[in-house]
Amino acid sequence: MKRTALAVAVVVAMAGLLQGADTPAFKAFMSKDGKYVVMLPGTPKEQTVDAGKAKMKLATVELGKDVSYSVIYTDLPGDAKALSKPDVAEKVLDGATKGVVDNIKGKNLTEKKIKLGTYPGREIQFAVPDKGLVRSRIYLVDGRMYQVMVMGPKATITSKDADKFLDSFKLSK
Repeated sequence: MKRTALAVAVVVAMAGLLQGADTPAFKAFMSKDGKYVVMLPGTPKEQTVDAGKAKMKLATVELGKDVSYSVIYTDLPGDAKALSKPDVAEKVLDGATKGVVDNIKGKNLTEKKIKLGTYPGREIQFAVPDKGLVRSRIYLVDGRMYQVMVMGPKATITSKDADKFLDSFKLSK
């Protein structure tokens, strides 16, 4: 009887450990410069990449070699007020979604219009050659473009963890 109880306890403990291994612990990350907050499954690596006329700021958490969660933002050149006009914003977002996919020679799978409060955005899913899939939300906020994305296999980008990450992105002061 004692052996059976011990075996059950070991199985329950192992199941808890395995479940914890599949579900990363999400914690809030706040970017003061980026003026956003998001829930990430770990501490992000932050970096700045020179993208010609603009600089891209990245915060990325990699889980193994196949899964990553990232927030990227760029202050677009030009007049922020002009970029905020609805017709201009829609063209900028259309160009951004096309550019993201074309630059990596990817294949766009889905695209829909979304909003972050009153700000326009897009949600796209696309395939990346030899890398897997990406699910991304792109927003245009007062001349700043945010891209919130999760990359990995289909099970990852369509998971509750991906939803939690993407849904948690909020603007801060």
